[in-house]
Amino acid sequence: MAEGTQREIAKAEYYYFTGQPEMAAAAAEPYLTSPDMGARLSACLIYAYANLSLHQIQHARFALDEMQKFLAAGAEKA
Repeated sequence: MAEGTQREIAKAEYYYFTGQPEMAAAAAEPYLTSPDMGARLSACLIYAYANLSLHQIQHARFALDEMQKFLAAGAEKA
């Protein structure tokens, strides 16, 4: 996979699905505010689920709130 956002999100997914939630959260975190809609939504979900596994409920809520805000802003533009 070529270097870039998709590759980094794929790494975060790999970490999550191989039982490495700390690495998944760390890899996804930089993309929580990405202007790339796909990357941002993926990062928010990975970050939220990884943090649930780590019992970091506030971090998971933060990611889900960010996702909700982003989706609401997109709906207002449509």
